[in-house]
Amino acid sequence: MVKVKKTPQRRCLGCDTNKDKKELLRVVRSPQGDISLDKTGKKPGRGAYVCCSRECVLAAISGKRLEKALGVTINEELKNKLLEEL
Repeated sequence: MVKVKKTPQRRCLGCDTNKDKKELLRVVRSPQGDISLDKTGKKPGRGAYVCCSRECVLAAISGKRLEKALGVTINEELKNKLLEEL
């Protein structure tokens, strides 16, 4: 019998849907406190997942869900940085 490997699921903070982990973009807070996008999914630190669309990133920021998940406040400069990296 062939064993099927399960694909990890994560929930997008913007649109609140479950998707495969590889389909989502990870936003990570490093141990030093820096916030950045993690396209590989392997950076160390606290992570939160959003879809790769601008609308989901904006929804996660405006609804304060990203701030709560990462434990930091997101100011306008950080918001622009994340949207630019997208």
